[in-house]
Amino acid sequence: MTTILIFLFQTAWAAQNAKIIAELADVLDQPNEKSRVIVQLKKDTEVIVSNLPTENFYKTRLSDGSFGWLSGNQIRTESAGESQIEKGFEANKARTDSANGQTEKKQFWWSNSRVLLGYGLQNLSLDPLAGLLRGVDQVRLTNAITAEMQFQIWKFLSWAARVEYRFSSVQGISLDDGSTREVKYNSVPISFGLIVSPLEWGAVRLGAGVYAGLALQNRLEITDSLSGNVAKLTYTSTNPILQGLIQASVGLSRNWGLLVEGGYTFQSASYPSSTTFNLPKVDVNFGGFVSRLGIEFRFE
Repeated sequence: MTTILIFLFQTAWAAQNAKIIAELADVLDQPNEKSRVIVQLKKDTEVIVSNLPTENFYKTRLSDGSFGWLSGNQIRTESAGESQIEKGFEANKARTDSANGQTEKKQFWWSNSRVLLGYGLQNLSLDPLAGLLRGVDQVRLTNAITAEMQFQIWKFLSWAARVEYRFSSVQGISLDDGSTREVKYNSVPISFGLIVSPLEWGAVRLGAGVYAGLALQNRLEITDSLSGNVAKLTYTSTNPILQGLIQASVGLSRNWGLLVEGGYTFQSASYPSSTTFNLPKVDVNFGGFVSRLGIEFRFE
């Protein structure tokens, strides 16, 4: 049995000597040009690669024991005896470890980042306005469109920049005095947050985040119309916002997947009294539960 396993291993990893002929050769994590760059090797670096290429890519072992792929256009191969393979790997490891600048990692500012696009609903807590003005309670369920970018700063930790647009509109509510009421709400919250994603199983990611920022142009507009007469009450403010969210995503390919998000928003504003609508000064809570479905794009 042992003999069979040794034979299969040697067959699967028959190797040969090679030398880098490009000025800088990218070692990729998959045998295709669009895959992630693991390290870069300088010209004349000696490596050990597989005998048989995969679509003109040769498998090679790195100094840390991991494997990568080199394009056949960037190397010159040279046959090596079976007894030379392990010695060649050890020599290659020593050369790579001692060479200055030969294994620099290729990183960009967008490396290990995610872009999230979502649409969902938020349940606003508009009390006490909802109890004072008929129709305001009907804008509690608002539309919420979200765009977010996340950048990994540690293995399980990312920071995020998030912008949202919330809007709702209710028209044609008939009041007891015969007037018609229209209610509109919109807001543009912009926030920054920290995301912890300790549970990642391949294409599946589960994370939780805390966001803080400002809700810009937080606007609630109430218009009553009766026999051509129009009375309008407009509340506008810019106020702090705090959110706690849980995100779960399932990758449908290497670069994108489906996103589910839920959480709670803390947001309040103080509005002055209104003699037209016979309202005292009120403190309105614009927070509430939110849920979204969306798409997550991943960049590595």
